[in-house]
Amino acid sequence: MEQYVVKWLRYVNKKPVTVDISARAGDISTTDDLDSLAVSMTLSVQQGVLDPYHQPLGLSCGDRILFYKDGTLTLDGQIYSISGDYREKQTLTVYDDGILLSKNDLIIQFNGASASQSIRQLCDRLGIPVGTLPDLPAKITHLYHDSVSTILGGILDTVEAETGKRYFVRIRGGKLCLLQRASGGVVAARYRAADNLPAHLIQLSVGSPSVKRSIEDLRNAVTIYSDQDSSVSVLAASSDSASIERYGRRMKVDTYSDKDGATAAQKARTLLSALNRETEEITVRTFGADNVTAGVLLYFDLEEFKGTFMVSAVTKQYGHPYTCLLYTSPSPRD
Repeated sequence: MEQYVVKWLRYVNKKPVTVDISARAGDISTTDDLDSLAVSMTLSVQQGVLDPYHQPLGLSCGDRILFYKDGTLTLDGQIYSISGDYREKQTLTVYDDGILLSKNDLIIQFNGASASQSIRQLCDRLGIPVGTLPDLPAKITHLYHDSVSTILGGILDTVEAETGKRYFVRIRGGKLCLLQRASGGVVAARYRAADNLPAHLIQLSVGSPSVKRSIEDLRNAVTIYSDQDSSVSVLAASSDSASIERYGRRMKVDTYSDKDGATAAQKARTLLSALNRETEEITVRTFGADNVTAGVLLYFDLEEFKGTFMVSAVTKQYGHPYTCLLYTSPSPRD
């Protein structure tokens, strides 16, 4: 059976004080989403103001929560909001330090540096150490006056447009890490219901899957303009006539700092390939597995659907049993 420990960390006279509040904590869940720079947590905490055997904790926004599962630190985050009945039970919303990337604005100029170099420059400005960072040769030429999260998003959009590869950001061990979506093999995700029972694949215990299909983000024509000319200059264009006939023209316009027509044409084709498709999201509830995180691949062989799917988001409910809600889409490599 899973073991959960919740610790409350605050500073008293500039010294860290840690209190184990596991006995008062419950309703614990975490959400890991590719569209977010931070992993979030919600949990409830019994205050016990009316209980003569317990004193109110005095939790404050800015304090930290350390959550351990089976002895492993699962989330270290800061309390961002506290709500509920002060006398009985309060709900905490906690984010890991990735949230700080959306809470800082910068003005920064990139003049033809590679995407990797641009991210390093950004981290130097923020004072954030760099962890995992692959070589990304795409050139970045842009003046940004935005949040750090928006700047990172712009850099990664340029990388995706040129290479077709999609990355996401996480803060791990205090360092900024850039991870590629669906880059590894299929994950063998297993759950053990009891110590005396064998572990089984969580895909074998799927309940009530739901499917959502959409053309909301479909684009079937792409035009690339130069962003270095005083007048509008088209560098490249690509389109799908069959898709346009079926769905109507859906134009994506982008800019490119390099005047090389061949490179711009490749960018247009890559963008069209990525955007000219119906999206599909499958939501399933199953047992929890620690190695299921946003960006990993799972294989399903069910009556409703079959194949390799990428986890775009996962919400885990930490209790007995340990469960998760998966949001998946067909693997981009299929």
